[in-house]
Amino acid sequence: MKSKSLINSFWLVMEKIISMVGLFLVSAFVAKYIGPALVGKIALAVASFQIVMVVAQFGSENIIIRRLSRNIYSGVVLARISLLLRSGIYIVIALPVLWYSHSKDMIEFVFFCAVAVASFFTTIDVVATYNDTTLNSKINAVFNVVGLIAALILRFFIAELKLNPLLLTIPIVVTTLLPFLLRLIHFAKSGNKKALAEKTKKPATYLKYLVITGSSMLIANISVAIYPRINLFFLSGLSDAHQLGIYSVAVTLATSWSFVVLALVTSYFPAVYNEKNEGAAALKATELNIAIAAISLCVIVGFAAVGKMFISMLYGPAFADAWLPALILCVGTMLSTMGAISSRYILKTSGYRYLSCKSLIALILCVPLSFFFITSDGIVGAAISVVVLEFISLTLLNYGYKKGTVLKMHLLMFGALPGMVRRIF
Repeated sequence: MKSKSLINSFWLVMEKIISMVGLFLVSAFVAKYIGPALVGKIALAVASFQIVMVVAQFGSENIIIRRLSRNIYSGVVLARISLLLRSGIYIVIALPVLWYSHSKDMIEFVFFCAVAVASFFTTIDVVATYNDTTLNSKINAVFNVVGLIAALILRFFIAELKLNPLLLTIPIVVTTLLPFLLRLIHFAKSGNKKALAEKTKKPATYLKYLVITGSSMLIANISVAIYPRINLFFLSGLSDAHQLGIYSVAVTLATSWSFVVLALVTSYFPAVYNEKNEGAAALKATELNIAIAAISLCVIVGFAAVGKMFISMLYGPAFADAWLPALILCVGTMLSTMGAISSRYILKTSGYRYLSCKSLIALILCVPLSFFFITSDGIVGAAISVVVLEFISLTLLNYGYKKGTVLKMHLLMFGALPGMVRRIF
């Protein structure tokens, strides 16, 4: 089982690596072709429907995973009911969002429609959840990469042949539609007929269970989905699409390496969860914090040195202003990852309610912070607001938990660092 989990994690990481390579080689080429303004409109559409997806899923993802882990057939039935719930909520929320984009700009509306369709397939893709839960992420990774490659080829030729930029809506949809269809076909042909044929007894009971259980996690999930993207919404209202496009590229560059540190957290944290001694668990989490900080600082120094040249080479001079906000946002990525360690440590000690309250407070704080910094410093201010909020979230909002448990863990970093250096050297 441990070996299968490692292989499962390997495929998840490989998918991220391939996605990142495609992102830099093709997406940057396309961005250079269409320019910052259109990049900004696409980024706004993606950010909007990422929030719609979270609301439509209604906290059901973890519920389905837990049920599938215990009973495959019951989990499949719950997933089918969830699919209906997700579809209904998604359509109800998506229509007003599309109507609002229609009133602003026709080109923006076309891209909003494409992102809406693509996001819908991601929202209802419960088969992907099934594969991840049954440690078959290889299937998801392969099909996702097929969809990604197909979309990247289409994007490349549209940019290379200088076709109408509106044709970029096709690869946007292909990116999610193709993997969704391939997963459905594979699921139906791989011995899951019994699961598919399982009759849904008392569907109203399942639906009620999803609504009641999911609603308890919905506010936290929405808060987490909104506050990293609040800057995009403020920039769209307080600035123009050009600045929004530059900022979205800065965000892409600053977060593109986060999967490396998050993979380290995912791989290492089971040792923290399994540690019964609270002091030993805190020490392990502290050592992980130090490792994340060391890796992140190397990335930040490297980007400070070659980031300008990198952006100029890949995106062109039109995106040169993305360097400084991207550098600042790299610090935000480091703080966010360290925050994930603190959050998981709090979860280890059953601090579910505390994390929900913390997420809501972070959402409330991010609105005035973003508004203040963006109105004073534009896209650089937007990046600064992210760092300030992530720092507050990592420190002050965590330090109230269990008489400063996280504060003690952070103070322990300074005591544990010399020992780690001695072990390495």
